[in-house]
Amino acid sequence: MSYKENAFPIDQGSIEITTGTRTSPACNKVYWCVTAGTLTLTFADTTTDTVDLVAGDAVNLGSPNIESVAVTSGTFNIG
Repeated sequence: MSYKENAFPIDQGSIEITTGTRTSPACNKVYWCVTAGTLTLTFADTTTDTVDLVAGDAVNLGSPNIESVAVTSGTFNIG
């Protein structure tokens, strides 16, 4: 495997994110925690849940049931 398959993809507007809400399908990405924080997920049935992360953690929020992801606190790179 080369570095290209193992690298974290980032793009304009997805680096060092500290606030904001992304909606589906744009929210269904990998979130890499730079500074400890919380993501709030809203699902298709309108229920919500939070994910607490520390620096270095990453989560893949690729589920089609996730309607939106809000950065509640912390700093995240999104790829």
